[in-house]
Amino acid sequence: MAHVSVPVPLHRPRRPTSSAVGVAYLVLVGLVGLAFALQFQPTQVPGYLLLVGFDLLQNPLAPGLTGLAFDVAFHAYLVVLAALVASVVGEP
Repeated sequence: MAHVSVPVPLHRPRRPTSSAVGVAYLVLVGLVGLAFALQFQPTQVPGYLLLVGFDLLQNPLAPGLTGLAFDVAFHAYLVVLAALVASVVGEP
């Protein structure tokens, strides 16, 4: 039996562009805004999941975070998520 060599493509990590991160960030902020603006439950679920995801990180790492510090940390969390989304969804 002959040995068959299958070429494996080299995948380089994608670097998201700043515009892709900005668009993803605005989409995430919009989803959180829908959770508060509309009283129709199906539109509240994505924003709620973003808040709960942040809560899972914030409570063990910085319990008692309130006010401006909470807002800054939450938006930093959204920027990190936006960068991840832009790198996954973005063009190769």
